[in-house]
Amino acid sequence: GSKGVTVTSRDRPNSWLFLSKISATKEFTFMKALHKAGYTTPEPIMQNRHVVVMGLIRGAPLYQIRPFREGGNGITEDQAQDVMEQAVAIGTQLARNGLVHCDLNEFNLMVDLSGGGQRRSHLEHN
Repeated sequence: GSKGVTVTSRDRPNSWLFLSKISATKEFTFMKALHKAGYTTPEPIMQNRHVVVMGLIRGAPLYQIRPFREGGNGITEDQAQDVMEQAVAIGTQLARNGLVHCDLNEFNLMVDLSGGGQRRSHLEHN
């Protein structure tokens, strides 16, 4: 038999693994630059193949945050306003630097409602 190089589907430029690796590499590079510039992003730790590893951040994705109910947890109207203002500020800061986050949505915004004694909110994006 012949002893040649075997080309598999994952080596082709249109395979999901190849395209995911390119995407992860770009995301990691971009996240490192944003983090270094002071944007509220998780700390980028490393990237390997199609995986981006980032530092653990406190909070929950915005889509999981529910309205405040008496005797329970949730987000107050003031906190919701604060989150909205922070999200707009992130988008504005990006735009002022000639950047557009093509996926800035409730799945990429982390909200921390712990705020100690006060019911504050803190927003990070990825």
